[in-house]
Amino acid sequence: YIPLVPQVILLGFSSLGIAPYDLSFALFCQTFIFVAFNKVITAQYFTWYLCLLPLCSDRINWSSRRMLFSFVVLVVSIVAWLLSA
Repeated sequence: YIPLVPQVILLGFSSLGIAPYDLSFALFCQTFIFVAFNKVITAQYFTWYLCLLPLCSDRINWSSRRMLFSFVVLVVSIVAWLLSA
């Protein structure tokens, strides 16, 4: 149960510390924490990020070039993941 302790602490902080001020960003953080501490990673988790990203886009200050680069990296990683499956 020791590996669950950091996840529980971070989820508690995002629920009690962030959610009262910015619910959409808290949901994004909770999804990120869940995936980062999960033992299994699937391509479905990437779509969870994409669904929540527009909700908290005002909190993420990215330039258009960086956003395009991140999107290309995401597409390449999903294609590589699905080709190996």
